[in-house]
Amino acid sequence: MKAVRKKIYVMDNCEYCALPLVFDTYSKCSHDCVYCYTKMSHCGLNLSKNVESNVSLQLSSALASQKETSISKLIKSKFPVRLGILADPFPEEEKRKGVTLKALYELFFKKQKVLISTKSIIPVESDYLDLLKRNKDLVVVKYSFSTFSDKLARKIEPGAPSPTERLNAMVKLEKAGISTILRIQPFIFGVSWNNKTFLAFDKLKGFTKRVTVEPLRVNKIAKAYTQAIFDKLGISCENYFQDIQDKKTPFHGAHHWYHYDGDFLRQEYLKVRKVVNKYGMKFGICGLYDGLANVDLNEGDYCCQVNNDQGFDKQALCTVKSKDQVKDIIEQFDNVTLKEYYEKYDNGDNNISFVRYLRIRGELDNLLF
Repeated sequence: MKAVRKKIYVMDNCEYCALPLVFDTYSKCSHDCVYCYTKMSHCGLNLSKNVESNVSLQLSSALASQKETSISKLIKSKFPVRLGILADPFPEEEKRKGVTLKALYELFFKKQKVLISTKSIIPVESDYLDLLKRNKDLVVVKYSFSTFSDKLARKIEPGAPSPTERLNAMVKLEKAGISTILRIQPFIFGVSWNNKTFLAFDKLKGFTKRVTVEPLRVNKIAKAYTQAIFDKLGISCENYFQDIQDKKTPFHGAHHWYHYDGDFLRQEYLKVRKVVNKYGMKFGICGLYDGLANVDLNEGDYCCQVNNDQGFDKQALCTVKSKDQVKDIIEQFDNVTLKEYYEKYDNGDNNISFVRYLRIRGELDNLLF
């Protein structure tokens, strides 16, 4: 069984990520989503031991350290941490263990901003809601949906709270002054967007102000995983991708991920953005792997759509609004040495990514504690 990392770490694929400082409190949650990435690599719940001690130690060490590392530098500058990358931080076990609650106490005590990704309604239970309310300037909660149909959700997310329960939790958080983001992920074309979607937007109108989308990602290598998803959806993988797969490059990466047609994605994203704007919300593409060609559709400085009012944008490592900008930054850093970077580029400019630079230089592995 592959264990979750018990550390705050920098995401491996962070070339285009403005907020790549992340950690998980659990290796697998209780939602049992059929499309969960972790099902491709391991199964079964593996509770991370002493995660609160690890978080405490890393924060304290980073603040006291005389030696600069990328992580210590980010933590000292109060760089936002994303919680819940490979697993929901609020599985049913959390009610007994309180691992995430302790970690949040530690992060908030250090005045660390946190972006939480979840499907759970535990955040609106009294102990959690009180903590989040007291630290509402330090936290944003992003709720994930693949469908807004309670019936379909019982098939593809059998252990998760229903979409209706999640929407109610978002409204409750917003009424308590805690910012939320609606995340449609995975966005399953022909499934995620229907009449129930508009009912969800009606409920959130006047509360949630930002929406992100990220398409369903499957590959040819993990055949059982991919088959299980489409069996639950009642369609075949071949039929799903028949008209929406890129014809020139149908697959990408070592695992042969299905590659969407960029023009198709753009048309779908424009439809979604039009509705999102109608409800007074901002649109973003969460996850640029299949969306880089359409990154200009983002209505925030970066794909996470974190609430700019709380200053998350001022601490983002980079803003990525166009393909040309990515290309320019890569060319700019291609022949720059680490010493030259510190001397010439390390000036707090949000358009310059320290992490992206090291990724390009092939030095990212040295960033982890």
